[in-house]
Parts: sequence; structure tokens; C-alpha cells
Amino acid sequence: MKKTLAILLAVLMLGAMPVFACDTCDDEVAEVTAPIIEEYDDNHDHAIVGIVPISENVTLGLLSYSGVVTEVQSYDDGIIVFIETANEGTVSFYIDENSSDITMFPPTVGCDFTAFFDASLPVPSIYPPRYHAVSYAACLDKLEYVIDGELLDAPAPILKDFTLMVPARAVLEALGFTAAWNEELNIAEVGATISFSLTENSYIKARMAPIQLEAAPVVIDGKAYVPLSFFTTIAGQNNAYIFEGQIVIDDMEKME
Repeated sequence: MKKTLAILLAVLMLGAMPVFACDTCDDEVAEVTAPIIEEYDDNHDHAIVGIVPISENVTLGLLSYSGVVTEVQSYDDGIIVFIETANEGTVSFYIDENSSDITMFPPTVGCDFTAFFDASLPVPSIYPPRYHAVSYAACLDKLEYVIDGELLDAPAPILKDFTLMVPARAVLEALGFTAAWNEELNIAEVGATISFSLTENSYIKARMAPIQLEAAPVVIDGKAYVPLSFFTTIAGQNNAYIFEGQIVIDDMEKME
């Protein structure tokens, strides 16, 4: 039996959140800057996701599957990636030049893999079912962090609403920032001029108006994750990008 969840601007899942020494924070927070509708099956193995751009008409119908890569084949001008999901068995994705690569990491056997596709398009009558990936993320657990030129041992990034999210505190401290939880104001404070709520897509830098990024912070296993763009837009670093299997964040010469 399917459950339909309509989320308008914010979804809050309550729990405990110790990452910034906070006893009352949410355990997991999910928010987007525009309305979103998600429909999950009972096993939560896949989800129909539709993001509603604020300035555009409603567009629904993106379906995602996640699993472990079991095989990669060349096909036409792209590749076919076979994955084994937890509950849906084997599915495959056709990836070509029109597919958006979120992690910039080639799918390899044994990697975790998530792909999104247009659920309104017809599916070839073959087994395993094959879908054309609109966007995908491969091998999140194999990406390395290079912070200020040094390797950093930190939790693997996660994928949220098509956005790569990285652990905030570990990276910030590696950059030389201090991070603390202000329980009175219910916000995370970074240094003296940066703050953000764990329940809203609202990041504050100095005396500027609140800034929205691709997603609100997400808290998983007691750790807060923020979009990769946080480190350039909010933390003032020159670089925050993915290159050859590495997440690079630093204030060195700006890379174009």
C-alpha cells in the first residue's frame, strides 16, 4: 500500500541531535526551497519525487532507485549500469551525455548508486527493466575529502534532493573554523559571523539577509550535513568542487 506525502517548504523529523552539543535539536531534517511531493512504496526502496520550481509550473514524476552496482556495460554512446536494490531486485540505467553526474565519479562494481528518471516515459519490455538516468550519483562512499590541500577522514557525503551534502563540522574545523550549538537561539554558530538553523533553508553570513542554498541542513546519525556550495557562498572559501573522486574545499586560487 502506497503512502503519499505532500511536503510544502519543510519536512521535520524529530529526534536527538548532539553534533553541536544540542539536546533538543531534530534528529533528521529535510527541507526544500520549493514545494515537493514524494510517494514511497512500503519498503522505501524507491520514491516518486517531484520538485516544484517556485517560478515554474508544477513538474512531477521523477522516480529514483538506489542500490549497489553489479555490472557496467558499454552501450551506444553511453553505458548501462546494473544495480541490485534491497527490495526490488535488479534494475538498470542507461547513462549518456544528457545524464547529469552529481558526484563526477564513474560507476564501478561494488559502489553505491542512485539514479533518477522520468517515470512518465515508457520502459523497454526487457529484464531487468532499463531506465534512462536523468541524474545520478555513484560511489559516494569512495569520494575523498581534500581540505586546504590535506586529506580529511570524515563521514561520506550524502545525497539530498539532487544535492551533494557534506558533514559540516568536520570540514569547517579542518578549515580552521569553530562550530558550536547555540541552544538559546536554536542555531549552529560558525565563528563569529556565520549561523544557520537545522530546521530551515536559511544560512546567515555577517549582517546579510538570510541566504537560501540548494537544500536545508540535514542531520543523520547526530551529524549535520550542508550543501557543498555552503563553503563558498557562506564560509567564503574560493573553491568547493568535485574532481577525480575528491571533494576539494579550500581558499586557494579560485578554480574556474
